Amino acid sequence: MDIGKKRLLVLIIAVVLALIPQVLPINIPSQAKIVFSVMLFTVTFWFSEVIPLFVTAMFVPFLLVVFAGFSADVVFPPFFDPIIALLFGGLIIARALHKHGLDVEIVDFFLNLFGNTPKMFLLGFMLVTVVTPMLTSSITATAAL
Repeated sequence: MDIGKKRLLVLIIAVVLALIPQVLPINIPSQAKIVFSVMLFTVTFWFSEVIPLFVTAMFVPFLLVVFAGFSADVVFPPFFDPIIALLFGGLIIARALHKHGLDVEIVDFFLNLFGNTPKMFLLGFMLVTVVTPMLTSSITATAAL
């Protein structure tokens, strides 16, 4: 099946599934029905994987703001918690070190100081592992090593 036809079919299925809670006589508040519909819509896209999962994940807050009446201040903060920003920044720095070969240069510099014997190599590797997080964040060091 063509990917365009598959996406269209999944979109139709997702919309139909999302409309089911709205038309059924369920005794819950209307906002809860909308949240349930958003969940069904999103789960359909997650299971089918016709679009990337991170794009599907962004459907949830967008649809909750647009249809359920939630404020953006309530819906979006979990996506950019300070810890997430720290992890993301560390991984960006590690990727930059890797792209320009600085991770290999740092490791080579420290390991060349300690010679070729196994004991000195192990000492050098241990020191690289200790010193690198002092120069960058520990997340960056872990991702780079």
